[in-house]
Amino acid sequence: MISYLLPTVRLIRPLNIWITFCAVLLGGWLALLQLQPEMFVASLSAALIAAAGYIQNDLIDIAADRVSHPHRPLPRRELPPSFARALSTFGYAGGIVLSSILPRSCLLAAIGITLTLTLYNLYLKRLPLAGN
Repeated sequence: MISYLLPTVRLIRPLNIWITFCAVLLGGWLALLQLQPEMFVASLSAALIAAAGYIQNDLIDIAADRVSHPHRPLPRRELPPSFARALSTFGYAGGIVLSSILPRSCLLAAIGITLTLTLYNLYLKRLPLAGN
């Protein structure tokens, strides 16, 4: 299991996750001009959901990534897809559970973003206007 550590870190794209965390924190601070504990919870929730989305995207694109991104952990077979699926599920679920201790609008946003990411990863990214 320790051999999964570095590939897992690469899989979740830590720089992108850090940017997501900071963007949510900054948005909260700009809205209230102060930091509150709930902002850190919201930031962590967003980071977990974003990580889950990156993992899900890589799972769906394993075949294409063998050509376009062969250095990523799944095309290199550094992690089994079953582990990545479990990690993605944990990220989505963890983000939603964390958001449930925040105002209801945050929970609804987390659920909506999770559904949108899943729809994008499964279907929308292949459409000409909705895709990349």
